Amino acid sequence: FSSVWANELSMTYTLPPGWQVGELPPEVLEESPFGSLRITVEKKDGKLKVTGRVALTRARITAAEYPAFRAWLM
Repeated sequence: FSSVWANELSMTYTLPPGWQVGELPPEVLEESPFGSLRITVEKKDGKLKVTGRVALTRARITAAEYPAFRAWLM
């Protein structure tokens, strides 16, 4: 397995008639020894689609590693 736990999400928002999106946020891509996070936003046919994935790659975090792990989660 590439991860011990992963969660994927996909949400689609339909914009009200006449509404426009000024600009989209940049892709978020975070990698660490503990896991990864990716979030993307795209606009198509008057809709916004947000997709994301968070994965933990470690089953155990030592007490010494915990401050870094917690900082990564925030």
